[in-house]
Amino acid sequence: MQYFLWIVVFILVNLFYFLVYLYINKRILHGEVSLLEDKIKHLEEMLEQADLMVNELNNVSDYVATRVERENNSLLKTMDELKEKMKEVEKLKAGLNDQVVQCGHLIEQYKETINNMNNKYAINVEENLSKRIPLHPKYNEVMRLAEKGNSIKDIARELHIGQGEVKLLLGIKK
Repeated sequence: MQYFLWIVVFILVNLFYFLVYLYINKRILHGEVSLLEDKIKHLEEMLEQADLMVNELNNVSDYVATRVERENNSLLKTMDELKEKMKEVEKLKAGLNDQVVQCGHLIEQYKETINNMNNKYAINVEENLSKRIPLHPKYNEVMRLAEKGNSIKDIARELHIGQGEVKLLLGIKK
C-alpha cells in the first residue's frame, strides 16, 4: 500500500504540475492570443485603409482617364478642323495662283494695248498736227535748207527771218 500511496502522491504531484503547467501555458497563450488579436485588428485596419486608398486611386485614375479622353477628343476635333482649314487654304491658294497668272496675262495684254495705242496715237497726232496746224509758209523752205546742211544762221539770213523762228520751225519737226 505504501507503494500505492506513493504512486497516488506521485500522480497527484504530477497532476498538480501538469495543471500548473497548463495554467501557465494558458496565460502565456492567452497573452499571445491577445497579441495576435491586436495584430489581426491592426492588419484589418491596415487592409481597410489600403482598400480606401485603392478606391481613392481608382477614383483618381478614372477622373484622369476621363479627363485625358476628353482632352484627346478635343484635340482630335481641333486637328480635324485644322485639316479642313488647311484644305480651304490650299484651295484659296490655288485660286489666287490662277488669278495671279490671269492678272499677269491681263497686264501683258494691257501693255501691248497701250503700246499699240501709243504707236497709233503718235502716228495720229503727227497726222492730225500736220492736218490741223497750219504751218508757216516758210516751213517747207526751212526744212529743205536744213536738210542740205545749212546752219540756223544761214537759213535765217537767206529767208529773212529770225534765228529763233528757224529754231522754232525746226523744233516743230521733232
